[in-house]
Amino acid sequence: MSGEPPRPAPNDLPEQPDAATGARPSIRERADAAKRRADDAKRSIEVRAESLRVRYASVRLAYAAFESDRKQAGALLAGGIAYRLFLWLLPTALFFVGLVGLVADFSSRSPEQVAHDAGFGAALAVTVAQATNRSGNGSLYLLLLGAVLTLWAGRSVVKALRLTSAVAWRVQPSPLSRSIVASITYTAIAIGLMLLPSVLPFLHRGSFGFDVIVELVLLAGLVALSVWMQSILPHPEGALWKAFLPGAIVFAVGANLLRIVTQVYFAGRLGRVDDLYGALGLAAVFMAWLYLGGRLIVACFAVSATRWRADEIESGSTEAT
Repeated sequence: MSGEPPRPAPNDLPEQPDAATGARPSIRERADAAKRRADDAKRSIEVRAESLRVRYASVRLAYAAFESDRKQAGALLAGGIAYRLFLWLLPTALFFVGLVGLVADFSSRSPEQVAHDAGFGAALAVTVAQATNRSGNGSLYLLLLGAVLTLWAGRSVVKALRLTSAVAWRVQPSPLSRSIVASITYTAIAIGLMLLPSVLPFLHRGSFGFDVIVELVLLAGLVALSVWMQSILPHPEGALWKAFLPGAIVFAVGANLLRIVTQVYFAGRLGRVDDLYGALGLAAVFMAWLYLGGRLIVACFAVSATRWRADEIESGSTEAT
């Protein structure tokens, strides 16, 4: 016991010149020190995460859902959904422009402004509207073509959602019947969700308390919509509507966060990439936005299915004892 204060660990020593030689640490030494600090931080995070995993059931559910998503190639499924959503959005925007007359209302505004005010769906409609103005094609022809392609692409999206749900729940999907009705239903719901950001500013003109009520009602509506969507897609026969709640909550919260990210980040990217890369840049930004939406859908299925299987295993072990 000499009374001297404890010396700092080697990883904590500042990068100072050697007192004897006056030489500064080499690039390799700095890289090794940075790697050691990164490894220490990684181990600390892993220990903290494992502690939270032991203490909280919600963290265990997140871990299990992540592992299930990884084993079932959730990233590839999300990419497939994003691709089909993109193929559906193009003719839908064409049809919507011809039907509602967005050319007259929005063609003078930039996609960046529309994305910030009314969402990415309306921004894509504006992009299609401006391209339609330049093409000079007949509006009736474009309207009919957009309607036919929208129904065809809607069937493709419904099939992708059914496959994703079947993979998450580990069931065999039945053949899709009444595909036209399913496509029309999906199209109506998707258009309603795309128009939602343009309606919210009118609802948020009241007091703070009223705005909070609007957001809570919106969350409840998204949860109910997600529960209904999961209930009509392939799932085990024994799964009741309560089994879909965990994923529905993830979907509702994630959709609101995606709406905020769209207004804060993606809307600003449209103007920059349009100037630099043109149509290819716009397509890349739209695909990135749709991929996040696809990841959200895959996560919705994965969380519900993982929680249901855990409850089934727990109830089975309880009955056995």
